[in-house]
Amino acid sequence: MKNDSRIERIRQQLDYATEGTWHVSENGLLIESDILLFDNPVAKAKLKKDADFIANAHQDVPWLISEIDRLNSGIDSVIYDLRNEDTSDPYVLDQVIQNLVTVLNGK
Repeated sequence: MKNDSRIERIRQQLDYATEGTWHVSENGLLIESDILLFDNPVAKAKLKKDADFIANAHQDVPWLISEIDRLNSGIDSVIYDLRNEDTSDPYVLDQVIQNLVTVLNGK
């Protein structure tokens, strides 16, 4: 199920987020790689594991969004084929199934 408005909101949040790779300092501050100023943190976390999660989100969320886009595009392609191809033909149906398997396997 697609939830385009939520994905779009997440895309906008990514656009507004501070650029650069984020790092966790020893005191739990998240800092930008390009600035590295301890008095200008992106955020502060009480636990290192929380700071690590937040810092990695800057790279992980865009990857997840691109994976959602890839899957949605592949699923749309399979749906198109199911609606427009002669699926009573075993060869055509096998090709549609192979396309779906390829999409789901990330290829």
